[in-house]
Amino acid sequence: MKPRGLFAIVVCLFGVFALATQPCLADASKTLKIGGLFCLTGFGSSAETYIAQGAKLSEEWINEKGGLTIKGEKYKVELVMEDMKGTADGAVAAAG
Repeated sequence: MKPRGLFAIVVCLFGVFALATQPCLADASKTLKIGGLFCLTGFGSSAETYIAQGAKLSEEWINEKGGLTIKGEKYKVELVMEDMKGTADGAVAAAG
């Protein structure tokens, strides 16, 4: 696995745990939005596209299993993907 792919996975997992401790950030319909930065265009996009598709599959798998339970409440997961375009400037813009 390439370092960028591992980094993207770590960022997604960090987002899950960071938001899991703050359920007030979830909206009234019990959806937990998790952001992910992926290189969907530009340098490295041929490999990162597969990582983004895997993240989307994991979102679907989690929701098929009933979502996540956070402090006794069920939440569906929604992955919000941003394209960092294979550049540092693109990553900063996507994160903002």
